[in-house]
Formats: sequence, C-alpha cells, structure tokens
Amino acid sequence: MILQLTENDFQQWKVLRLEAVKLNPESFGESFENVQKQDEAWFHDSLKRGTMFAYETDGEMVGLVGTFPMQPGNLKHRAVLFGLYVKPEYRSKGIASTLVEHVIGYVKPTHEQIHLTVATNNEAATALYKKHGFIVYGTEPDALKIGNDYYDEYLMLKKL
Repeated sequence: MILQLTENDFQQWKVLRLEAVKLNPESFGESFENVQKQDEAWFHDSLKRGTMFAYETDGEMVGLVGTFPMQPGNLKHRAVLFGLYVKPEYRSKGIASTLVEHVIGYVKPTHEQIHLTVATNNEAATALYKKHGFIVYGTEPDALKIGNDYYDEYLMLKKL
C-alpha cells in the first residue's frame, strides 16, 4: 500500500532514509551524516515544499519516493521525482515501479514534465525509469563526490 507521509511518519521515514543513504550513498545527494542531523522541524518543512510517499507492507515502510514542484514561475510546468529507495529484501517485486507510477499519476494533473537524476552506474534504476517513459537528455559529470570518488548523473525527463 502507498501512503502519503505526514508529520507523524518522521521516525519511520528517518530510519528508512538513513538505511538508503548508508547502503547506496552514490544514489543520493544527501550524506548519511546530513540525514542523521535532520529533525522533525526539517521534515515538516520538507512536507510543505513537496510530497513524500512510502510503500508499506505489513505495517512496515519498505520503500520511499518524493516529488516537488519546480519554482519559480517559468519552471512551474516541471516536477521532480527524487529519493526513490526500496529495501534490498523487497527489490524485484515491483515496488519501485509502483512508486514511480504513483508519483507520475500524482503530478500529471498539474505538471507537463517530470524530471529526475540517476547515477550513470545505476543500470537497474536507469532501466526502471526508461520503462516508465523517461529519457536521458544529458549527463552531469562529477555530480556527486563521496570521499575521493566522483559519480556522473544522467538527467532524465518524462513529458506528461
């Protein structure tokens, strides 16, 4: 089941987000240390700027994804998909695909495009996004730096 997160979901969200950035740091712009510092006020502010969803099974959050509208005026036709993560033991069960479909459906009534970035070495995520109609329109070299390692990111979009 997909749930739209509220302020009451902060603790569960933080546990899963910490797991995501710890296990896959090259997939997220935030570091583990930065996520550890995030408090309920930060989460509350994030929910004002965007929308976060969780995939829940048997009362446990096992997947996350978020979206936010671009600002200001001349970018309002664009939304962003970010932070997709599914716990390793729940992968290959269609959960990530369901979360992506949900975000697309959520933003489609109010936006013309949805954008995202994905590490170029993350072939599974790139294939997932392409399956849902996203196209690569550019590559940002050295988009992320983790320790002494750099990661390029594909810039992807889907016209709605």
